Amino acid sequence: MFSQEDKKFFYNYSIVIGLLAVAIILFLVVALYLGVDEDAVARKQATKVSANTVPVGVVSLVGEETAAIEVATVTEAATPETPAEMGARVYKGLCITCHNGLPNIPKVGDIVAWESRIAQGMALLYERAITGFISEGGVIAMPPKGGNMNLTDEEVKAAVDYMVANSQ
Repeated sequence: MFSQEDKKFFYNYSIVIGLLAVAIILFLVVALYLGVDEDAVARKQATKVSANTVPVGVVSLVGEETAAIEVATVTEAATPETPAEMGARVYKGLCITCHNGLPNIPKVGDIVAWESRIAQGMALLYERAITGFISEGGVIAMPPKGGNMNLTDEEVKAAVDYMVANSQ
């Protein structure tokens, strides 16, 4: 009925399946043993939520008694970023990737490479930085907003201003 080769194949196949079943069981046991402490995760998340939802003020209505309430205070007021700081941040975080020496791309500080571009006007530089640009022949490609579409137009313009200011 079955040949000797069939019996040998069935025997080997059974051994492989058995070893796989043992390996799966071992992996499950190890995973359960090394599993995540869900209580610790929940405590950490609750701590983060409570830290982010601390009240910053109290409203007292006229005629009501005020209870002693501890109020969190803002220790440091956020100062708005200047255009120069914004430009430096965007350049160092994104633009430097290409404008620090890739071939055919003007390197910041290279006066000769930037001279002709600056002569075309800032409006054209802003437009090409925001909407993207591909040179004739496709040698140079500037992706829109340097490839980070989360940047605002103001951030891109500030980065262009920074690069131009450091390349004149």
